[in-house]
Amino acid sequence: MVISLLAAGWLVNQAGLEIDVITRLATVTVVFTLFIYTLVILSAMKLRGHDEDEDTFIASTPLLIVGLLGNAVLLIYVLYDDPGALIWCGALLALGLLLFVIEQVFGSRKQSSGRDGGDPTNARKA
Repeated sequence: MVISLLAAGWLVNQAGLEIDVITRLATVTVVFTLFIYTLVILSAMKLRGHDEDEDTFIASTPLLIVGLLGNAVLLIYVLYDDPGALIWCGALLALGLLLFVIEQVFGSRKQSSGRDGGDPTNARKA
């Protein structure tokens, strides 16, 4: 993936558009990382009360909110500094979606054997 992105950046530079590919890839990585951190924080908030016992670690709500605000501030700053990174992020997401669709359509599918219908709770013990 990185090699294809570097090749795409080289081709764009050869076409006359001067783009610092390394800086752009770093910005895209930051945007995706902030997005993933945001999803993790939102998941931690959403899953409260599910499958918890006395040994379960629960992050404090104010700390999670500070994390969300910090992610938002950093994301706004990064996108203000390099708004073109959104185009690259969109292109990478589109490529990922295309690869996912190709895998779903043409990928190998393992068939379940037996009468359990693929339910892992009904799997036979070896």
